[in-house]
Amino acid sequence: MKRGIQKVLGKTISGIVVAENDREPKIQMFLTFTDGTYFEIWGNNFNCCSELDRGGVAEVKDYAESQGATIQEISVMTKKELARKKSEKLMTLQERMYTDLLLTPFLRNILARKGFTQKDPSKK
Repeated sequence: MKRGIQKVLGKTISGIVVAENDREPKIQMFLTFTDGTYFEIWGNNFNCCSELDRGGVAEVKDYAESQGATIQEISVMTKKELARKKSEKLMTLQERMYTDLLLTPFLRNILARKGFTQKDPSKK
C-alpha cells in the first residue's frame, strides 16, 4: 500500500464519492476534505460494512488480526498533533470572527461600546 494514506490524518472529511467502471480500476472511492484536497482509494473488488463499529486503532488491529490479517502499517496522530490541529482550527475560527467584525463596522462599534475588543489574531 502506498504511504499517501498517512496524509489524511487530521483532515476533516467533507464528502465521499464512490464510482464504478467497466475498466480498471473497477471501483474508486474518493474522500474529499474541507481543505480542498481529496484522497482516492481504488481496487477491482472491495466492500465495506453496513454500520460503524466502536473502537480505535487497538480494536481495529485486534479485529483484523483475529480475522487472519497481517498488519502492514498503523499511522496515528499523537496527542500533541491532535492538540495542534485543534489549536489551528480555533485560530481559523478566531481569524474568521475578526474578518467578520472588520466587514461589519456597525457590529464592531456596538461591541466596542459594550467593552469588547477583538484583537487581530494574525498579529502577535
